[in-house]
Amino acid sequence: MKRTLFHIFLLLVPACLLAQEDPQPAASSDAASDVLIPANFTRTGTTISLGLISTSFDSYLSPNNYIGFDLDLLGEDWRRSVWGDNLFRQSIYETTVGLTMAGSTSSTLVANETYTHAYAWRVVRFGPFDLYAGPELQARVGALYNTRNSNNPVNLKLGLHAGGMAMAEVRYNIGGLPARTSYQLDLPLLGAVFSPPYTQSYYAMFDLRQLGGTVHFVSPFNGFSLRRILTTDLTLRHSILRVVLENDSYQYRTSTNSYAQRTFRLGVGFVFNSYAIRPREKAFDYLPY
Repeated sequence: MKRTLFHIFLLLVPACLLAQEDPQPAASSDAASDVLIPANFTRTGTTISLGLISTSFDSYLSPNNYIGFDLDLLGEDWRRSVWGDNLFRQSIYETTVGLTMAGSTSSTLVANETYTHAYAWRVVRFGPFDLYAGPELQARVGALYNTRNSNNPVNLKLGLHAGGMAMAEVRYNIGGLPARTSYQLDLPLLGAVFSPPYTQSYYAMFDLRQLGGTVHFVSPFNGFSLRRILTTDLTLRHSILRVVLENDSYQYRTSTNSYAQRTFRLGVGFVFNSYAIRPREKAFDYLPY
């Protein structure tokens, strides 16, 4: 009986040792995809930029063209959609405050808030290159204060546009450091803007309810606008540095007013990636994603 128990013990010890060994991290991307939850991947980037305003023109306030500088805060949220591995959602929040001058006689304070939401479909993947395209909705809220005017010194800017976006992206290494560069185009196509005529005061619009002729339809025929964003992300140890070069050209013409705002910006910031992993204790086996 003792000899039988000894033989059973010898058979069970190797099996127990094999069962207690830690599983090796999966080396293939297929095994990693079983652990990662792609739909919950999010990339968030924030940059601060200094911009040159080459054109600031609003015929409601002044017949002059103003030039100056602005300070810009740009935030991007990029996440994979639950509707498919090749569909992504992008949200861009942008806040700018600037000062422009026309000679030495007058100046204009400029403030704008731009929000863009897009669905980007990855239409091409060829090695390290990706190409995205999709629909986009853009909303703009802003104001201009002109020291030249005493009667109507402020003009409110409101715009809502539907359009499209396209982005090309490439991944590469710089001295062994992972990097990513993207070039994005935002093109508003159809929309409406709040643009009162020069002779209509805000007192007449909001106190007397004379709002006729203040909202106008815009398209590329009377307002060709385009925003271009060149972004480079460079991984440095546990941080991701972002450099942004942006050219924003927003303009339109109505029967009673013309408006244009063109800016070139250069900024730096950081990027943060977040993941949802199943199970969570396997995180260190599969990061970075």
